[in-house]
Amino acid sequence: MADAPLEDLVRQDWRSKAVNMFAVLSYSVGVGLALDMFGAGLTIGQSLRSRASMLTVNVIAGNKFVQYQDWMRRKCNVGAIKNDVGRRIATMATDTLASGSFYVPIYAATLYCVAGANAEQIKDGCYGALIMAPLVGPTFGMYSDLVRNVCGTTPRAKATEEEAP
Repeated sequence: MADAPLEDLVRQDWRSKAVNMFAVLSYSVGVGLALDMFGAGLTIGQSLRSRASMLTVNVIAGNKFVQYQDWMRRKCNVGAIKNDVGRRIATMATDTLASGSFYVPIYAATLYCVAGANAEQIKDGCYGALIMAPLVGPTFGMYSDLVRNVCGTTPRAKATEEEAP
């Protein structure tokens, strides 16, 4: 099951998609506001405008990111790790990799197409996003797992844990 193709993970029922979208949007608004205000020094008004503009990106890409994150966990066979601490560390590392490899190219394209950033600004922005990936990836992974468990839509990556030898 660890080698299940990405296409198998894309097939989701409407409830799973809705729960994933809620997790992405609520995390994005909450964490994004904090990062905008405390990290970038934006006012609350600027932060709210920033978060509003990102809603479109998150609506388009959010569910795909959760599917990609699940796929990465399965591809890395995270659920097969017997040691609880080792599995948590592997999950956090996989979530970091998923976050960086999925969102940084989208961020670069957004900086270029929407903000009209030059190459230096895009490079600096992407470095910043990569620096944040070890914080954002694992915390979103834990948050989305919590939301899916509370809502009764078990993450597909969990299947590996049950099927592990």
